[in-house]
Amino acid sequence: MRLDELKIKINWSNFYICKDADFYSNDVEFDLTPEDFLRFAKEDYKNLDNRGLVGVLSNSKRAIDCQVDWIISYLGFDYLNFNELNYPNIKELINKFEERLNNNNNLSFKLRFIQALEIAPIFLISKIRKFRNKLEHEYIVPKEDEAREAIEIAELFVNATQNIILHKVFSNYSIQNEYDEEKNKLELPYIKVHLDLCSEDEKIINIRYKADDVNKGEISLKPNDKEYILFIKVSVLHNFSCLPEIFKCNIDSKYISYKIKEF
Repeated sequence: MRLDELKIKINWSNFYICKDADFYSNDVEFDLTPEDFLRFAKEDYKNLDNRGLVGVLSNSKRAIDCQVDWIISYLGFDYLNFNELNYPNIKELINKFEERLNNNNNLSFKLRFIQALEIAPIFLISKIRKFRNKLEHEYIVPKEDEAREAIEIAELFVNATQNIILHKVFSNYSIQNEYDEEKNKLELPYIKVHLDLCSEDEKIINIRYKADDVNKGEISLKPNDKEYILFIKVSVLHNFSCLPEIFKCNIDSKYISYKIKEF
């Protein structure tokens, strides 16, 4: 069954997002973590000769690359094979984001994905690109202030994105037409969305729905499904006005209205 086949009528002009407990895991499966590379960069900074300054940039870059790969992996994608061919739905998401900003850049596919998720400011992404180019293409020994800035950029990127992914993502919520403050429970009809990002197996998004005792069921979305990445972005940005489009409901955005409640 597809999402547009659900026989549940949600009033997209006046609906509720009822947030339940979120679940996350900060386990990193890599032998070396972004924090490790940041520590290496800070150790290199103590030695301000050419080798130390280059080491600062190199390890700051590795900290960012490692963090990007961790985010991609945490969200359920294969970071080793993360490209346009394997993830055309993500390419579409990126293209729409860049068209909206009239922004054509030469970032890697991975960084363009991070930018499209809007979990890191564009100015920060631009700075990352600048010092990556300096290290990889210009072969210029960085100055002391540039080395210090590289550490600061990497640390800001790692801390900011880590905080959003682990603590700001709505991983468990329901979509309802009504909400009773006193009952504080699911009201029929409802659609329950659960991002299972803590699974050691393949990550999935479970969509459980119920209109009555007959019209009920469950749909599972996998990372290669188009709707999977759309739900990820909704949960990251808390922009639930995108939900009607995901459920293939044709409604003008100016009429979409919702309130967020917590169970």
